[in-house]
Amino acid sequence: LCSSMLLLRGLFHSKRASINSLPLVPLTRGSLSVSHQCSRQRRSYGVVHSNEDGGSATRTDYFQERKESLNSFLEDRTAKQGPSFNLYPVHLQQMPMGKFVELHAATLVEKQENKEVVESIEGRIQSVRNMGRMVFMSLTQGVHKLQVKFQATFEDRELLAVLRRGDVIAVAGHPSKTPRGEFTMVAHTANLLSPCLHDLPAFNNFLDPELRYRMRHVDMLVNKKVNETFRARAQILQQIRSFFDERDFVEVETPIMSHSAGGAAATPFRTRSESLKADLSLRIAPELYLKQLVVGGLDRVYEMGKSFRNESIDHSHNPEFTTCEFYQAYSDYYQVMDTTETLFRSSRHPFIFSLYPSSYLILILLLLQY
Repeated sequence: LCSSMLLLRGLFHSKRASINSLPLVPLTRGSLSVSHQCSRQRRSYGVVHSNEDGGSATRTDYFQERKESLNSFLEDRTAKQGPSFNLYPVHLQQMPMGKFVELHAATLVEKQENKEVVESIEGRIQSVRNMGRMVFMSLTQGVHKLQVKFQATFEDRELLAVLRRGDVIAVAGHPSKTPRGEFTMVAHTANLLSPCLHDLPAFNNFLDPELRYRMRHVDMLVNKKVNETFRARAQILQQIRSFFDERDFVEVETPIMSHSAGGAAATPFRTRSESLKADLSLRIAPELYLKQLVVGGLDRVYEMGKSFRNESIDHSHNPEFTTCEFYQAYSDYYQVMDTTETLFRSSRHPFIFSLYPSSYLILILLLLQY
């Protein structure tokens, strides 16, 4: 029986690609000027925000003002349309933003509109630009972005007055292109689907590491490269699974808690089962259970899952990390090396080389180490 373990810890967690990966130590490093800038941003985001009028307001004030404006809007609409009015309607018939852009952007030229086509899309407001009675909004949906134009003839001015950055809205309209060639939807109707009650930081300017890793959802909203990391990680995991599945490996899930942690030399986390009245350890590696599966008749087996090691923490080491470990019977270590090399060659992702050129080298070094 020959085995090989791929420790993908450097790829999956050095960049904090897990939404529940919260650092337990301060992550701010660098020169005094960088630390001062991050500290100033923490104070700014935690206490004071600049509002749309150029003044300043605390986060609590913004939250209260937002609630009051939405309640006032709801009362006015209920008075006009009756108690059956729903401020947050269920919006089911919509076209994905990416598909809308793909279908209509290439068919138009500058200053051209296609009023015969009316589609409905959804998205989050990234920015609002008021130009008199004409309003432009940038909506985002995943990795896609679209400009929406509310003309002076747009009827629902009360809705426009209550919309803010971060709100999720549904817009129905026709495609067009501006004189500069920017693809734009001209809005006919709009609905507020979900309001954002808190003021968002400036997009691509949420830089303080401690705030980013402790408020991961805000980091994902304003720093779009973070979403690319999540998507790339998911694609890499899918490629690794496909690689093993094509070679008749069986994916399994082994217990995370056991009476004794084995398979590696590391300090485990310990917990207690009230039902069993026994002390248990979180696994530091899935090795022992996978070997038992091979003995039981699964000649090719692999697992991708979490392991836990109660040891040091730094910017590139997390006590909770993802491992991939596989075992194949009737092979020597040369064949296992060939399988491992083929895995790396087939699982290369262009995102890794564009953002983290050293990740491939890190994986090789970790493989040789273990």
